[in-house]
Amino acid sequence: MKNTKYVILLIVLIVISSNCLAKPKTLFYSNYSEKLYNQVKVHDDVSRDGFIKTLNDIIDKSTNKYKTPVPPGVYCDLGMMMAEQTSNEEARKYFTLEKTTWPESAALMDYLLEKYK
Repeated sequence: MKNTKYVILLIVLIVISSNCLAKPKTLFYSNYSEKLYNQVKVHDDVSRDGFIKTLNDIIDKSTNKYKTPVPPGVYCDLGMMMAEQTSNEEARKYFTLEKTTWPESAALMDYLLEKYK
């Protein structure tokens, strides 16, 4: 009887500790809000480059380090930055990635893909 209690207690502890060790699947945004604000407010080459670097960092860490989907809008924002720099092919690549990652964005991405042919 005493051994049964210890076995049950051990099983409960293992289950509880395994839940504590599980990594939550949240989206990684880094300092997206701050860099977006600077890009909109200042809108110069330094803020644009900082925003592009942040977007690339979010994509890299989301896919490689955290193994989570890239947050909604990140591919689209990067595509718009590429379109501003007259890199339509690069922009279209990111619009397509946004569309496949987040199917609910299909209508907007189809419009942008058509606009930046």
